[in-house]
Amino acid sequence: MWFQPRRRGGDGGGDGDGCAPLCRAGAGAARCTGGWELLMAFEDPAVAEHRRSVCAARYLLLPAAARQQLDVLARCTGELLQAPVAVVSAVTDCAVHHLGQHGVRGWAARTRAVPVEFSFCPATVSAGGTHVIVDARADEVHRANPLVERSQMISYAGVALRDRSGLVIGTHCVIDACPRRFGGHELRLLQEAAQQVQQLLHRWARPAREAPW
Repeated sequence: MWFQPRRRGGDGGGDGDGCAPLCRAGAGAARCTGGWELLMAFEDPAVAEHRRSVCAARYLLLPAAARQQLDVLARCTGELLQAPVAVVSAVTDCAVHHLGQHGVRGWAARTRAVPVEFSFCPATVSAGGTHVIVDARADEVHRANPLVERSQMISYAGVALRDRSGLVIGTHCVIDACPRRFGGHELRLLQEAAQQVQQLLHRWARPAREAPW
């Protein structure tokens, strides 16, 4: 079991992080307001996903101080939503890396990562917004996940996190050990928490030429 279940009680565009696509508008040219979305429209999906994964991987270089702050934010989100597990993740093509975590146990806590096949977060990245799983055991997509049975990873709510260019690099999510329908108020709280996490990631981000952090 990679987490310990418990019962519940009763910033804008730009290329500051080095991953935004180049977009120049000359005289008479159309204004570019969504550089990444424009690039994605013409880019091969596999190439686009590789680009996204590379940008997400840069956040694995966050310093210990940033990870400590993200752990605190994850704990606050978990307590706010009365969920035993809360995670701030960076999702690459091979793993979901825990930049911040609360309630995670065992090997996942030590490695601060799980394979993409073992996580619900890639679905949130694909959705690009808010993704909810009420009961993974009854979900056609997720019920084959080995952690659903072994770790009682049953319900999930996640919000996509974006870099300054608007590219989805990960998620802020909560997980519960029983079926759960997250209400509108709870999802708004999670979205607000994700905004705080995203702002922190933007503050720590540096242009690619200045990496590592």
